[in-house]
Amino acid sequence: MGDIFKAWDCFGSLLAYLVLVLIAIVILSVVPLIGSLAGLALSIAITPGLYAIIDRGLGTIDAFKWCVTTLQKDPLTWILAAVVGSILAGVGAIALLIGVIITIPWGTIITATQYERRKND
Repeated sequence: MGDIFKAWDCFGSLLAYLVLVLIAIVILSVVPLIGSLAGLALSIAITPGLYAIIDRGLGTIDAFKWCVTTLQKDPLTWILAAVVGSILAGVGAIALLIGVIITIPWGTIITATQYERRKND
């Protein structure tokens, strides 16, 4: 039972990370087409940082730096993992929201597996 509540130590960093990304996406969405594509690219680019904050306990800025270096080493695999994971998670939403129970965990597992493969690079 105690393992469930151990994750709260990274809550502040994770919240700050997501708020900064949300602000950036809102600012980018002001530009009609290019802003939407840049927001999508940013969403894909921040994916590794979410896992790094939770697993390593990195701070917000350190997670952004780690994302940049990780994506520079292996961009194609990260992009594929984030896109396939998002598509898989979105398929459940199309199926009258019932499929979300199954597809969101599978989509998350894809990106988490990619993180596990690359976290020591």
